[in-house]
Amino acid sequence: MARLEEWKFVSVLMVLVLVVALGAAIVPASPVAAANISGAITYHPSGSVVGTYVPVSTNVVTFTPTANITAGSTITLTFPNGTTLANIVASDFTIHQVGGGTAAPSAIGFNPAARTITFTVAAGSLSPNGLGNVTIATSGTAGGNEIRHPTVATTTGAFSVATSVGDTGTINNVVFAVAAANKLKIVSAALNQNAGTQGTITVEVQDQYGNPQAAGAYTVNLASNSGGVHHFYTTGTQTVITSINIPGGASQGTFDYYDEKAGTPTVTVTDAGAVLTQDNQQQTINPIGTATGTTASATGTGTVSITTSQGRITNVNAVAEATLTTTGKPAGVSFPHGLFSFTITGINIGSTVTVTITFPSPVAAGSQFWKCQGGTWVNVTSLVGDNDGDNVLTLTITDGGLGDADGVANGTIVDPGGPAAAVAPGTAGSSSPPMPMLSPARLSVKYLDVTPEQAQAGQPVTISANVVNDGDEAGNYSVVLKINGQVEKTRTVSVGPGTAYPVRFTVYRAEPGSYSVAIDGKQASFTILGAGGIIGSTGAGTLIAIIIIGILFIAGMVVLVRRFAR
Repeated sequence: MARLEEWKFVSVLMVLVLVVALGAAIVPASPVAAANISGAITYHPSGSVVGTYVPVSTNVVTFTPTANITAGSTITLTFPNGTTLANIVASDFTIHQVGGGTAAPSAIGFNPAARTITFTVAAGSLSPNGLGNVTIATSGTAGGNEIRHPTVATTTGAFSVATSVGDTGTINNVVFAVAAANKLKIVSAALNQNAGTQGTITVEVQDQYGNPQAAGAYTVNLASNSGGVHHFYTTGTQTVITSINIPGGASQGTFDYYDEKAGTPTVTVTDAGAVLTQDNQQQTINPIGTATGTTASATGTGTVSITTSQGRITNVNAVAEATLTTTGKPAGVSFPHGLFSFTITGINIGSTVTVTITFPSPVAAGSQFWKCQGGTWVNVTSLVGDNDGDNVLTLTITDGGLGDADGVANGTIVDPGGPAAAVAPGTAGSSSPPMPMLSPARLSVKYLDVTPEQAQAGQPVTISANVVNDGDEAGNYSVVLKINGQVEKTRTVSVGPGTAYPVRFTVYRAEPGSYSVAIDGKQASFTILGAGGIIGSTGAGTLIAIIIIGILFIAGMVVLVRRFAR
């Protein structure tokens, strides 16, 4: 019984302590003031914004005069060090004395250097006896006074009031307040970087005056109008993202931007909750390489020049025929200028370019053009345009299509190949009759794999397949990837006889759920986990933990009740 009484006493004491603490928290501290002056001023800091804005609070200051305030009396306000005063006019303010009216001052003067505003009181503001609290307030006139301070934290100096009837005093509780979050702003300098590199961009939540605002949490979606391969990464990594989170208590977030296409793409940041105004910034992506590359031919015939109609050309090299595979190699032809490899970058994904090749001597009209890719030789003469017997050939190549050795629509074309001239039987370089007829290609998809089978939202999922050619002739095959029955991507590949060509797609999904995958009748699937999801977790461990905690809680309550019931 004694313990029960002791428990009751402690409980009452804790309640009293809580009441006192709540009272202390609710009752605001009185402003520090001298003489008979009281009140406060709250206004926005200027940050780096040039503009006009008025105090947050309507009442700038309230004080009680010690002598009669009369028409023509003056009241002078002195603002803290660092305050900027501009556009101060009488109509921006009102003066009111308890028991009297409300009127604008009859005259006003301000001294920017001294940071003072002096009001001349109009008769309409006064009570009959000239006594009572006097309140100076802003009138709310649009485009009114500018009372600005450079930073939120600055409180140097003091806010003071003096009247012509002998009142003086100081108020120390000057508050420089940030307004509600209003907009997103990219505050980092615009990127100026080479294609294929990444740079960091900083976005900030601000109030309407351009001041940082850290009161809320926001999800910021990221977008770019670049037509080339581009990604947003978690800062300092190569983890692909589509948005960033700015948590409560922070005003800024960062991300990295990567782009392979030269130009001036615009990056846009948008509040996912549609509360904040979006912002955008134009970046500069510089090209790597030039539109034209040259190299000496592998056969010693001279210099070969290769020019692309779009993007930039790099890695231009001569390739000796003897260094390449013999699989699918055409018979009855020779390569008088050898072969060439080059890479075209900085083009729109899936776009088509014209490649102009200038040789040191004429190329026979009707010459074929062969490439060695995927471990076999492929006839791509269908890509040849200008082929009239002079020293210039043109190729029309589509990113990810026939003639692009990587087989991926990724803004990059890899093109090793060269012109082939027919050789008469029995002459040097001829080992068999020219260009024998081959049986048709037989192409099909024989393998499908999805990695990983479970992923978080926004993470890459790789879908792999093999295109197999069981025929005796090289052929082209259009690989169509469908997700949930809808065409996601299409890629055309060239496959040599008796070989397999690997094809890979990378996809991203933001919405949790299960997704079906299909390529040419082959089926697979993958799952995108929701927020907080754990790959491979069944949730059983969490349920068991909750049950154990519940049992322990009930057992503890029983022990306490039995103990205090004694």
